Formats: sequence, C-alpha cells, structure tokens
Amino acid sequence: MLRACYPSDEIEAARRLAPWLEQADRHGLARVARRMRAALADGSLVAPPLRERSTGGLAEIPASLRAYAVESPDLRRYDSLLEAARCSA
Repeated sequence: MLRACYPSDEIEAARRLAPWLEQADRHGLARVARRMRAALADGSLVAPPLRERSTGGLAEIPASLRAYAVESPDLRRYDSLLEAARCSA
C-alpha cells in the first residue's frame, strides 16, 4: 500500500511506516496489531499513528518560550545532499 502511494519515493514510504514500527517496538506488536489491521483496512496506514502521551517527557512549554516556532527539518533535503555527495564521489 505504501509503495502504491509513494512509488517514486521509497524513503517516504519507509518514514510513514516507521511510527507504526516504533509503537510496536515500545508497546508490543499484540497491542498495536489491531490498530494496524484497521489502518490497513481503511487505507489510513499511510498516516502516522497517534502517539500516546509519555509521562517521561516535558509536560509543558514554559510561557517565555511559547512565542518561538521551531521548524522541523525536511529530511528530503538531507537525502538530496547525500545523493549529490554519492554521485560526486
């Protein structure tokens, strides 16, 4: 299903599957399998699963930092840099 949605970008397909595998690793496949089967059936496997709230992380962002926006990196940029470096080597 992921290959059909991302035929020219296997890396993106792998990134979409990674959160599911992470959940299965953390909580056990038995616990995640039912949600994975449902996601396969309704076609939503391509979307990452909802992450469960962790009690070990930061609970709240301090008010003094809330005004700042932190952008997440676009990993495709790194992929293209690595590909360019590999081609020039």
